[in-house]
Amino acid sequence: MLYEDCMVVVYQSPLLSISGGSVEETLFLPSLKKKRVALGLSQAQLAARTGVSRQALGYIEAGKQVPSTRLALELAHSLHCSVDDLFQLASGPVVFSRLAGPLESGERVVLGRVGESLVAHPLHSGSNPADGVLQSPVSGKGKQEGASVELLSSRASVDGNVLVAGCAPLLGLLCGRLERRYADMRATWIPADSSQALALLENNLVHVAGIHLASSTRPEAHLAFAKRTLAKEKAVLVNLATWRQGLLVAPGNPFGIESVADLMAPDVRYARRNKGSGAQELLVRLMNEAGTCPANESDQPLASSHAEIAQLVGAGVVTAGVAIEAVAISEGLGFVPLSEERFDLVLSETSLDRPELARLISLIDQPSFRSDASRLPGYDLSLSGHLSTLSTS
Repeated sequence: MLYEDCMVVVYQSPLLSISGGSVEETLFLPSLKKKRVALGLSQAQLAARTGVSRQALGYIEAGKQVPSTRLALELAHSLHCSVDDLFQLASGPVVFSRLAGPLESGERVVLGRVGESLVAHPLHSGSNPADGVLQSPVSGKGKQEGASVELLSSRASVDGNVLVAGCAPLLGLLCGRLERRYADMRATWIPADSSQALALLENNLVHVAGIHLASSTRPEAHLAFAKRTLAKEKAVLVNLATWRQGLLVAPGNPFGIESVADLMAPDVRYARRNKGSGAQELLVRLMNEAGTCPANESDQPLASSHAEIAQLVGAGVVTAGVAIEAVAISEGLGFVPLSEERFDLVLSETSLDRPELARLISLIDQPSFRSDASRLPGYDLSLSGHLSTLSTS
């Protein structure tokens, strides 16, 4: 189909369906927007210069339409560059994927299929291979809805990738063991605090959420969270480990920290976590119980993970911070226990019909995982693999 007013060839591609994650063998990857913005031109200004509608130009920038030769030359002339600077063919297949969060064009991503849709997450480790490179985000109602992604991994590898969100470093070990055990399956750990993990699960952006939001080792303590997240399905809770959570301090505890009340001392600085994380929930609850109300909590450094708490304490940036004992041991820090908790995996019962998910969960009971995990200090595996199916009624 040809737009007579702008000489744009409409590229009728199934990858424009957000829900499908369909694949095209080739696709133009436009750098048009990047060049336009670099020259300080608005979309309307460039459209006026080249005689096309602003809407048509937007489609070209998003990779939804391919310009005719004439229009491509006019765009290159207006932007003082060559056509090759504006448009390239993808080196491999291109998929359309939902986005798990704000991402930039050119960002390396990990991909997995959740339900009928592909989902892209940022690659948290720069040394790990990416499944794809994000090309053209598509926005709607003020937020990113999806993007075309140049696929670098095989389709089978992406479709078989289990996405597991949570804050426990033990998740990385579990995911790694799946790929070593089964050559045709893999799993990726998506670092996230407990509330973030549940939100990702609720929005069908991961397969499994790991949580520790209750100050108890009873499985019922996480029932409300699982029910709220999977309101229309049966939820399954599988224990991965129990642990102690407490205050990380410098070796020898030079400030004599014994409880959260000691964090209120004028010479003490502590790290906080995001609201909704298990560590921050524990800190706030214990502060309330102790009758302490920090006046300047927003001035305290914000850490994104247990590991970052350890880094801040180890570097002397803060005096203390709440994290799990396993991190304190691995980093050679002091530890003041505050609570014993369980870390549960939450997933829908129907998702266990997928072989890769069923095998990931069964792996928790297998000797290869238990032997490996038992050598990591700070984790109690006595309840690992215990499964509870929770009705939504």
